[in-house]
Amino acid sequence: TEKDSTFLRSGDDLQAALAVDMVSAALGTSVEFETVDGPITVEVSAGSQPNRVIRVANRGMPNVSNPRRRGDLHLVLDLIVPTSLSPNQRALLEQFQDA
Repeated sequence: TEKDSTFLRSGDDLQAALAVDMVSAALGTSVEFETVDGPITVEVSAGSQPNRVIRVANRGMPNVSNPRRRGDLHLVLDLIVPTSLSPNQRALLEQFQDA
């Protein structure tokens, strides 16, 4: 495997982290992600959990023996949790927790 600042390569497949805030992961969202071939829109379904893997077919590296074949891109959901909350945000989260 080879590493760069964004991707981990395993054969023809690539793996990368996809950062999503916790509210977007809970509600579902569309996220722009920069691939080796340019940007794509990735759909994150509602209720997605940390470390969920989203497979994007044919967005990996070309196969050395057959350049028309490509590996897949595996995006690992990196859930972003806020490190500081306003009093209002904290109250809303506590209200959500109690519901």
